[in-house]
Amino acid sequence: MTLSSDISTTSTALSDIKQAIIEKGVTPSGNITTYAAAISNIPSGGGTGITREVSQQGVYQIPASSFTFSLPSNATDVGTSALSYAFRDCTGLTSVDLSSLTTVSGDTALYYAFQGCTGLTSVDLSSLTTVSGSSGLYYAFRDCTGLTSVDLSSLTTVSGGSGFSNAFRGCTGLTSVDLSSLTTVSGMSGLYYAFYDCTGLTSVDLSSLTTVSGGSGFSNAFYGCTGLTDIYFRALTTTSFGSYTNQFSSMLGGTGRTKTHTLHFPSNLQSTISGLNGYPNFGGASGYVVCAFDLPATS
Repeated sequence: MTLSSDISTTSTALSDIKQAIIEKGVTPSGNITTYAAAISNIPSGGGTGITREVSQQGVYQIPASSFTFSLPSNATDVGTSALSYAFRDCTGLTSVDLSSLTTVSGDTALYYAFQGCTGLTSVDLSSLTTVSGSSGLYYAFRDCTGLTSVDLSSLTTVSGGSGFSNAFRGCTGLTSVDLSSLTTVSGMSGLYYAFYDCTGLTSVDLSSLTTVSGGSGFSNAFYGCTGLTDIYFRALTTTSFGSYTNQFSSMLGGTGRTKTHTLHFPSNLQSTISGLNGYPNFGGASGYVVCAFDLPATS
């Protein structure tokens, strides 16, 4: 079945869910199961096209069997706390369609939204261009172990403080993620621990990245990614890092000694990259990290 954001116009079972939420914890009859305590309040947060029956503390009464979730077609922006905790630990959730979403501007907009959804195998974020809200995707898909790939091919900018921090932490089944359009990470701790323990991830294309101006931008981003072999930084320049030097600090921490991890940089950036904190291993084991300046020179 499909769970849309407009609970009041879906099936009788979902009407029961809404009533259970209103009554703060009464378990409805039928094909429904209780996942946690009742909500504390329904926020008046912003966003475009997102109705308010998704609570600040989550939709706690959900179908027990497999179901999907999609935003309405006019939901282009997620406001403050709009989907915070919404489907945390909902193991029956199999697919999430966020294809209408272009912007995550609200603080904690998808904070813990899908954490622990181990049955989740598909997420469509193909239209998302900008994450500007503080902690907008913080822990959003943590421990979604069934996810194998994520399309972020339109994402260009992460500017909110911790905007993408821990977003896919513990997604051990994730083997590919498309970040080929990402140009700017300017938020403090923008991708901090973003792919922590994604042990299945093998290669990451960051070929459009030109600006990593916020401190700790990629710090610990690939911590524990033991299967990672290559990361490509084709577009970095001598001015990409601004006044900070800790953007790549511990980027490869915990990646172990089973594979060699190669960071590919433009041929003219050796002096710039060697001035960053953590060079040449960036947290990885000595002898298992290679900084290769084997890409065409940039400005």
